[in-house]
This record gives sequence, C-alpha cells and structure tokens, in this order.
Amino acid sequence: MQKIQLFLKISNILFLISYFFVSFIFSEENKVTPPINQYIYDYARVLTTADKNTLNNKLKHLEEKNNITFIVLVFDFINSNNVDNINFDDFAEQKFIEMGLDKKNNSVMLIISLKDKKMKLKFASDYNDFYQIAINNVLKNKIIPNFRNNNFSMGIFAGVVEIVNVLSGKINLFDLYKFYIIISLLIIFILFIIIFLLKSNKKNIKSKEDDFGVGSYGSWA
Repeated sequence: MQKIQLFLKISNILFLISYFFVSFIFSEENKVTPPINQYIYDYARVLTTADKNTLNNKLKHLEEKNNITFIVLVFDFINSNNVDNINFDDFAEQKFIEMGLDKKNNSVMLIISLKDKKMKLKFASDYNDFYQIAINNVLKNKIIPNFRNNNFSMGIFAGVVEIVNVLSGKINLFDLYKFYIIISLLIIFILFIIIFLLKSNKKNIKSKEDDFGVGSYGSWA
C-alpha cells in the first residue's frame, strides 16, 4: 500500500514537472525575442526580401541617428501566435513588453494582424499628441488604402517610410495640416473683413446722428 502511495506521489510530481516544462516551452516559442539590429518581424511573409531589408536598414539608421527604436510586427492571424487567446489590444501590449520597448521612453511599435484586419501603433511615454495624430494620419492615408486592395507589402512599406519621416522630423506640422491651416486663415481673414465693414458702417451711422446735435430730431419733405 505504501509503495502504491509512493508511486502515485512520484507520478504526480513528474506530471507537474512535465506540465510546467511544456508550458514554458510553448510560452518561449510565442515570445518575440529581438535579435540585434532586427526591426522588421514579418511572420505573415508578405514583404518582399528587398522591401524588408530596406525597411530594416531605415529603422536601424533611425535608432542610430535619432535614438528612436521602431519595431514592426506583422502577423497573419494573432490566434496562431496567441496561446492565451487574449484580445488584440492586450496581445499588442504583451508584445510591446516582450520586446523591451516599455523600458525605452522613445520607442514605437507597429503591430498588424492581417486576417483580423487590425493594426495598432503603440507609443512610449515621450511622444505627444502631435506625433500620435501625425502617425494616425499615415495609417489612414498610406496603409489602410493599400490594405483594402490587398497590397500588403506596398502598404507596410509606404506606411513605415512615412512614419520614419514623422519620427525623424522630416515632416513638420505645416506639411501635415497645410490644407486645414490655409482654410482656417482664409476664414479668419473673411471674418476680419466682415467685422471691419460692420464697424465702419456703425461709425457712419453715428456720424450722421451727431449732425443733429443732442436731443430729438425730425425731418420734413
């Protein structure tokens, strides 16, 4: 009886060890460990070799020159890389931490899941609203239109290049919003003219009233 109990205890211990070992192996496989000088992780295999190398060199140059770490993750479908079955936002947060980007104040991560039709720009704490608005415009104008036409490689390439331009300061506020700035200035100018004309008209009316002096006045034919 004691031998049976001992055997069961040993079996339970071996089972627990095996369980934790297997869990560890799967969790490690799901982690994205950043190799040195690698910035593009195309797990969906949609980028051409030339585009991937070009983008990787651009992002390497961005980090060396501007001290900005920009990582791009492209998945075909997050459930194939998601053993915990978490939602997309939590999955993105998990990858941001796994890449060590949460420890850098000037880091950016673009994560894309093609079959989920979702993507997200994750920013570190050093980026203000200007950068976030500017890069969101890149998503809307460069990446999404290409993705809708299934031009995934073109969309990723064009989008990443434009985001690099924003982060490195090659695109300023006027370049992004010049149409809206010009329209706003025209509206202000028109309002100024209207106010000026109204004030001039009031002065003319007041001048005519003063011609009669103080008191009541009238006219006759």
